[in-house]
Amino acid sequence: MKTVVVTEGESDILLLKALLGEASATAEFVKAGGWSGADSLARSYLVDGQHDVVLIVDADSYDPQRVEERKRFLTHSLASVALRTRWQVCVIAPEIEVLLFKDRPLLEALLDQPISEATFQQGQFEPKKVLMRLLAGQSRTQLFRERLPKFDLTTLQNQTEIENLRRFLRGTLKKAA
Repeated sequence: MKTVVVTEGESDILLLKALLGEASATAEFVKAGGWSGADSLARSYLVDGQHDVVLIVDADSYDPQRVEERKRFLTHSLASVALRTRWQVCVIAPEIEVLLFKDRPLLEALLDQPISEATFQQGQFEPKKVLMRLLAGQSRTQLFRERLPKFDLTTLQNQTEIENLRRFLRGTLKKAA
């Protein structure tokens, strides 16, 4: 059985591939536009019976209740079409870019500029907005494609969300063998 990682956009795919490292080598990554489209696409892959699915979306909120509601909705949605062993849902609060704000020295090196404490703290709550401001018109996709692979990402790779995804991907690889 093949594994598909469904997420919202191209920059999400590039960030995830870099953070998942070799665990991502056998997975197919697809972008779906937004969390609702990602849910629909993930369900389609599960229904065909040929794929295991990892669904990774932004919570678009830091409110724990809203984050849990989104996760519960997506979990129920995928559970209605496939056994729990065939899929995993990961909702990252507030947005996947928050992972970059877990390692300030890495983020400063990646962007090739110092980041003030206030800006770094704001990035914990509005990571996409802050990153876009820091990029000053440059493309996130281009940054993730060209610069991210050049850095030691160990700190980010050890984040709970990434470790859980890596564990699921390794498990699907063992099932396929």
